[in-house]
Amino acid sequence: MSCGFESRLRHKLSIFTKKHEVFLGLERVLYIFENSKNLRKYKTHTDLVEVESRLRHNKNMSENKPLIKSATFIKGAVYDTGLPEIELPQIAFIGRSNVGKSSVINSLTNRNKLARSSSTPGFTAEANFYLINEDFYLVDLPGYGFARGSHTQRDKIANIIEWYFTSKNTNPKKVVLIIDAKVGPTVDDIHFYSFLTQQQKDTIIIANKFDKLKQNEVFKAISNIENAFKGKKVIKYSAREKIGIEELFESIK
Repeated sequence: MSCGFESRLRHKLSIFTKKHEVFLGLERVLYIFENSKNLRKYKTHTDLVEVESRLRHNKNMSENKPLIKSATFIKGAVYDTGLPEIELPQIAFIGRSNVGKSSVINSLTNRNKLARSSSTPGFTAEANFYLINEDFYLVDLPGYGFARGSHTQRDKIANIIEWYFTSKNTNPKKVVLIIDAKVGPTVDDIHFYSFLTQQQKDTIIIANKFDKLKQNEVFKAISNIENAFKGKKVIKYSAREKIGIEELFESIK
């Protein structure tokens, strides 16, 4: 790690520490850096954003103040008749198949096996309702855009997604649209976002698998996502590196 970068990091850390009135320690940050599998990536000013995100996560964990205190699977639904009996605000999570939606949900809730991905991508065919903090439902929707499987199966998934976003009995408060930061916005992502816009849904964009980007790929990859969803803030997210968890929680609560 260069002296210049360490100096900037130390300065940024001191500001962050004073702001939150909690001692975090440079050694703790260096430990994260030294134990990262992507050490070479952490050498630019963009790293400071990631450092702050991780520190906030560690701060909450060290103070035993988890963002999400309870998360319970309630039921899976495919139409209005299967919806939970108790009406609460809903936050929907959706993205193309194999985008890492289950990992996002599990890292957000700090539960490794709350949401499980199907053994065959594209074959989860329910809207799964999870009760969060006894306050709202997190709704895990099937992934779209997977080419494998029969036409019947794909039509079934498309019908469930259309039902959820057009039914008067669901009406999610917000929708979290998950984009693969490495792959970038696909045609299916763009079309689905247009559909959400037509339905007047309040959409949050997250760039998942952010940790898989190389240093020289970050700016272009995030810019491509921002340009595809103009006017929308893009949350950089990594379930493995614990990046973006607090920012996402603050955006949906």
